[in-house]
Amino acid sequence: MKKITISDVAKEADVSKSTVSRVLNNAPNVNDEMRERVLKAIDKLNYQPSRAAQQLKKNIQDVIGFLVPSIKETIFGAVLQGAQDFAYQNKMGIFAYSTADNLERQQMYLEFLQSEQLAGLVIAPAPGTDPNVLTKLREQEVDIVLLDRKLAGFDADFIGSDNIQGAYSAVCHLIEQGYTRIATIAGAQNVSTGIERLTGYRMALTEMQLDMRPEWVVIANFDEEQSYQALQSLITQDNPPEAIFIANDAMAIGALRAIRDVGIRVPDDLALASFDQLPLADLLIPSMTTVEQATKALGEESLRLLTDLMDNPNRSRRLIQIPTTLHVRESSLAIERIQS
Repeated sequence: MKKITISDVAKEADVSKSTVSRVLNNAPNVNDEMRERVLKAIDKLNYQPSRAAQQLKKNIQDVIGFLVPSIKETIFGAVLQGAQDFAYQNKMGIFAYSTADNLERQQMYLEFLQSEQLAGLVIAPAPGTDPNVLTKLREQEVDIVLLDRKLAGFDADFIGSDNIQGAYSAVCHLIEQGYTRIATIAGAQNVSTGIERLTGYRMALTEMQLDMRPEWVVIANFDEEQSYQALQSLITQDNPPEAIFIANDAMAIGALRAIRDVGIRVPDDLALASFDQLPLADLLIPSMTTVEQATKALGEESLRLLTDLMDNPNRSRRLIQIPTTLHVRESSLAIERIQS
């Protein structure tokens, strides 16, 4: 007589194997209707999990891959913390790796995760990622959620911040302060976050009918050193900007270093606003205006989205954009407002 497996139960209940696993382990993130279907399938098939399998899974019932560019001193570290909190509450294990935006490194981790019987993957794809790589992974019954970065040619669930609105709000704030010559140190234009934040910058200037000079847009690829050089090139132009919107925290650090080395004053000589919440932004002198991402929510919701996809593999794709928050501080205020 053929031994009934967890795959048989999943097929009978029309759910994924990971859903059956969560029901067997009494995990909290399974809705009542789904749980009832699995229990009925177990009863109908008289499925008996082996004692060895029960022992292996009694503490952790799903393994999830979590691939991001970096897990140190960036927003992705905070995102990962939110994901780990969700995973702990729902008896899930996370294998988290930093790809350093390197395609070979990303591929190595993907191959490793495949060897570990991967149930699902949350990934911020490195620039230049071939969508076929993830398509092949999905064909092997791995559910995938894109985090922070969309990937052209790969239709998948996505969760990220509302980059366009966040950048737009920061530049509108600079305009409201009376600045008209506004530049940007933009992120990489081969990832969606960089494209969207530059779009938000341009939307604000277009709406207010302000000059949008090509020389005031410098691409620094989310890199601290490139931003250092970009800041210096902007302030030495014949018609330098009065204010700069910087598209992420690493580039903001590079710009602040350049400002210190050149000896100009913020905001007296140059106003600044950046995307991402710099560490201790409110303690800098002057304090830094930033667009804050809801990093903990991004981490938690990425796994919630993934587990829902694992439970409902045939549902339509979902795109979730989480609002950002603009924190106005001294670096962007018109000098007369600070003195008043």
